[in-house]
Amino acid sequence: AFFKSVATAALLPFAKSIALYASPPVLGYSPASVSKSLIVLSFTPFHAFTIAATCAQQQPESFTLRLFAQLGTPVLYDSEGELEPHYQRYRQNLQHLLDTLDLSTPDRLDSALMGIRRFNNFYLTYQGRNLVAEQRQYGILVHRILQARYPHWTQPLSMPAVTGKIRVGYASSYLHSYSGTFWLTGWLKHCDRQRFEIYCYYTGHTPDPITDFFREQSDVFHHIPDFEAVCEQIRQDQLHILVYPEIGMEIGRAHV
Repeated sequence: AFFKSVATAALLPFAKSIALYASPPVLGYSPASVSKSLIVLSFTPFHAFTIAATCAQQQPESFTLRLFAQLGTPVLYDSEGELEPHYQRYRQNLQHLLDTLDLSTPDRLDSALMGIRRFNNFYLTYQGRNLVAEQRQYGILVHRILQARYPHWTQPLSMPAVTGKIRVGYASSYLHSYSGTFWLTGWLKHCDRQRFEIYCYYTGHTPDPITDFFREQSDVFHHIPDFEAVCEQIRQDQLHILVYPEIGMEIGRAHV
């Protein structure tokens, strides 16, 4: 019962996302019904992805649904034998997305951009294998979309001259009380301030006392939730090093 409840909870984000982004009626059901159907199928993820694929087929203009249907992966597996089919499915579908990516019209570009802001492939890492090649491929997909929308931000940058301290930036949605960010407090607290100048870019929406700590430990602190505004600020600050402490965890931030 414990593992069943965990598996059901693990599918919740996937189910809710499909239900949220699929315009009703999908499959003849309301969004709540779609979500419930996916939860019920938590022990048969291939069936859940079949439902997602059907949603995507009924709304071919939605790049968001294509991403969830083609790149979604389970959080939990019943056996090691389930790992490989999902891994191969992800690889093949990612290559298909790269081969068929169409950004030729403003509507298609907007749909693709919205898709990468709503989806991430974080659960792929639960496979517990070397995924550098696959992550690089996904990065290429994201970069192509962003390059079409923001060509001025995707040009190679030259390294600024180091005339004083080295400027190090940390960009994160989690510069608040969060287990995945606590380790970073030590980096800032024990940083050699004679050599480094610290810039923090908090892109989240829930500042708290831990956020205040990051502010106090920064030479320059920016709270900018807006994607375009934070990109502009990062470019203006001419950093030597930019760190993403939890890249891939926050949906919508991997494209920064």
